[in-house]
Amino acid sequence: MERLKKMGLKRAFFVLSSLCVVLSLCLLLLLFVCCEKVRDNYPSGGIEFRADGTNVLLQQPTKGQRRILRMIDGFQLFAWC
Repeated sequence: MERLKKMGLKRAFFVLSSLCVVLSLCLLLLLFVCCEKVRDNYPSGGIEFRADGTNVLLQQPTKGQRRILRMIDGFQLFAWC
């Protein structure tokens, strides 16, 4: 705090603004990582193509799981704005 008091107004504003931007980007990154970890716990559905040439049908998400996945998408979109 003493350092900020000794700085000029422009420099203190720049330092505080830079810290706020870095903090907000770190929080945004943490939010996206957490949302992706939650998303990984739910089935995604679709088809998996394996290296040996076989195809495997993946489990489809239930109606409730799809609702949660859409909520996560909306939350990420809202956080980006």
